[in-house]
Amino acid sequence: MNHNALPAPFVDQEEIAWEPHPRYPSVFFKPLISGADNEFTSIALVRFPPGGVIGIHIHPKEVETIYALSGEGIFTLQEQEMSFSAGQIVSVPIAMEHGLRNESAQDLDIMTIFTPPLF
Repeated sequence: MNHNALPAPFVDQEEIAWEPHPRYPSVFFKPLISGADNEFTSIALVRFPPGGVIGIHIHPKEVETIYALSGEGIFTLQEQEMSFSAGQIVSVPIAMEHGLRNESAQDLDIMTIFTPPLF
């Protein structure tokens, strides 16, 4: 099937290469849907190898919803740390401090959804 002929973005994540995260060099990023594809959301996969960290930060205009696909890590929400593992989801409100790190020996893979689009 010619996916380019469809009336909406149809993405096969296997066809997209991992690239270094644009802000956090210890993790990898795979953009799936961008604001150019959908004016309401952007979606990406993020891979945290062992030791990978996205430090404490905020998104001043976006809600970030994060779904853990595999592995486990430590999620920081404001000043509280909690375990975050496959099957869990969190929706971080606009301008709330948050971060994620992988202290395990396995990769941590997440899906991030930004509304409105971040990229």
